[in-house]
Amino acid sequence: MLNYLEDTAASTGSACHSGMTSISPVLGAMGVTEEVGRGTVRFSLGRYTTREEIDTVITNLKKIIVSN
Repeated sequence: MLNYLEDTAASTGSACHSGMTSISPVLGAMGVTEEVGRGTVRFSLGRYTTREEIDTVITNLKKIIVSN
C-alpha cells in the first residue's frame, strides 16, 4: 500500500521506533495484537496539513484498496 501512496508521509511502525520489528508501545497498550499491529500504517500530519490534503489521501487509499 505504501508504494502506491505518492507524496504522502506514511510508514509502518511508530516514528520513535524506526527499524524495529515489534508493534509500537501505544498499540500494545491499546490491546492490539502483534498480528494486527504489524498491518498498521502511520500517517504523519504537520501544522500546515490541509483538509484537502487529507481528503486526497483518503480518496487515494480507497482506490488502492478497491484495485487490490
